[in-house]
Amino acid sequence: MKCLIILILPFFCFSQEIVVKGKVIDYSKIGIPGVDVINLTTKDSVYTNFDGDYNIRASIGDSLKFSFKCNKTEFKLVESEILEDVTLFELLYLKEQECKSYPRKLYVFVGKLLSFNSFYEDEECEMVFDESSESTYKIVKSFYGDYDKEKITFKAYEHAKSIPFNFKNTKYALLFVSTYCNENHLVRSQFYNVYKTKNKRYAIRFLPKNYNKKGTLIMKPETIDFGKLSFILNEGKENSSIQLLSPYYEVRGEKIIPIKGNYVEDVFDYWKTQEWTQVYFKD
Repeated sequence: MKCLIILILPFFCFSQEIVVKGKVIDYSKIGIPGVDVINLTTKDSVYTNFDGDYNIRASIGDSLKFSFKCNKTEFKLVESEILEDVTLFELLYLKEQECKSYPRKLYVFVGKLLSFNSFYEDEECEMVFDESSESTYKIVKSFYGDYDKEKITFKAYEHAKSIPFNFKNTKYALLFVSTYCNENHLVRSQFYNVYKTKNKRYAIRFLPKNYNKKGTLIMKPETIDFGKLSFILNEGKENSSIQLLSPYYEVRGEKIIPIKGNYVEDVFDYWKTQEWTQVYFKD
């Protein structure tokens, strides 16, 4: 007699581990360093590098948590080795309100400063920004948006040392303000000191930080008559360096005379061509 022996072995299904790659950015698409990326399944964690990039071991179906102090926490499901960019929004900027309105209603204008006040709303997050403020401007010339009042008040949260964040020291400025949950906020880093020109227009003068840094204005300056505008030679770090920037400035005795820059209309036209600004022009 022949016996048939059937060996039944248990079947195990193992989920293959992969290395997930991705990037964490802010709303202007700039990478955020130091974000804590946690695999909630394995409890493994890594931090994003200087450019906001990260690599972490995970399996398909795992959940990743993205957290950074004073930013809204986000979660992503692992579906492949490459994750789409994760955008984190600062709580001070969005105030974590329950609001379904898209924060992209935009007003662009030259404004005259009427009032400026510094403040902090969150003690734990106050060190994230060098300066937070609420400002009121008179709208002198509007370029975009249907704002129907003569004055506008908005809040701003900025790193004062990294951009020309000098509201209280500037008479006129080209400003980009968006509305979110019925509150007006300065579009981060979008603030330009402007000056009246001899032909009664408004223009920005040439400054390297406005033209040469990644993510900021890059235009070819043109010759502009700024009238009587001048700066004292060696007065302040900024003005002590621009004396060497021929042909953008002329040195006359102890004064620095700006002779090149861009009109605000051209600045806005260029601004509209940038990829990251297109979100403000969606219907």
